[in-house]
Amino acid sequence: MEHLQQKLAEVQRKENLSNRPAFLGEGAWHYAFLATLKTGEQFVIRFPKEVAYGRKVEFDEKELRAEYGGTQAFYQFANQVQPHICPSFFTYYIHPELTYTMETFAGSTINLHALTETEAFEIGAQYGHFFMEMNKRPAPLEGIGYLAWDEHKNIIRGSHQSNISVFMEEENHELLEDLKVFKHASGTLKIIEAKLKECLQTRNITEKNISFTNQDTSPENILIHHKQIKIIDPFPVLYYGHAFAGNFINNYQTLFLALHNSPRYKKHEFTKVQPILEAVANGFSNSYTGPDKEMGELVKREEFIQLFQTTVDHIRLSEGELPMEKQLRYGTIDVIQRRIPAFLKKLEQFQL
Repeated sequence: MEHLQQKLAEVQRKENLSNRPAFLGEGAWHYAFLATLKTGEQFVIRFPKEVAYGRKVEFDEKELRAEYGGTQAFYQFANQVQPHICPSFFTYYIHPELTYTMETFAGSTINLHALTETEAFEIGAQYGHFFMEMNKRPAPLEGIGYLAWDEHKNIIRGSHQSNISVFMEEENHELLEDLKVFKHASGTLKIIEAKLKECLQTRNITEKNISFTNQDTSPENILIHHKQIKIIDPFPVLYYGHAFAGNFINNYQTLFLALHNSPRYKKHEFTKVQPILEAVANGFSNSYTGPDKEMGELVKREEFIQLFQTTVDHIRLSEGELPMEKQLRYGTIDVIQRRIPAFLKKLEQFQL
């Protein structure tokens, strides 16, 4: 913490802050501090951790530029789509001796344990509406996939520059190849395979339907202010927008609840708020698809694919050595193995 105090002093000088920022909390990757200006404006300053998920984090300028530049691009685009949904100000500084981000303080994260099901449904509905509005707009960056820093052009772009249709065809083929990991589920394999193939029949992407969307929809990154949601700390990606609508629903219907006993998520006590998580998912789904039956079917198929990938990930994690980072995220191999039968049952019973 002494090293952080030195960094704080440098940021205070560099940003001309009147007072030393106060400790706000810490996430998996950053320490957060709250700075209050003489005008009363408040900003959050984040420093990357030197150790995250049990391993040392090496300084990587390209990776940091992709992450922070991606956040900046997402905030700007999101606020164009829906004003004030994200912090209005965001900047960052990257240097081996001092790296930090600074953004407008947007409020406190939602407390799932204090929400009613009606309030949770409304939060999900607002997020679903925002997701759909983002998907209607042309992506502001080139490429597809997770973001990368192009040091030759000095821009943020998608990490893949290949033909979009070919990219999706290759990914769909990889999903079918993933069926091979279900060697201990021969009884349900045919059912799962048939559903997966049905989902892939309508799964395609062109340059026209690439969305600038968000993979990280954790409740830790959803704030509420005057009954309106705010979104912080996104994990931006250029991709087929419906896929991450399915990801959102799978997270709140299945994944967060399943990870309740992992070190990373244990503090949230997700098992105590299962109806709240489901209400968020239902609100999102209702708002995102509306009365459009075809849209509902597309998103339902993407939810199945996300559940399928969750199951594949767990099977693979259970069969090899588990690094500390994975243990913190998912738990021990024994805990991971105990989740798999429930995932297989959900896949088998899933209604497309």
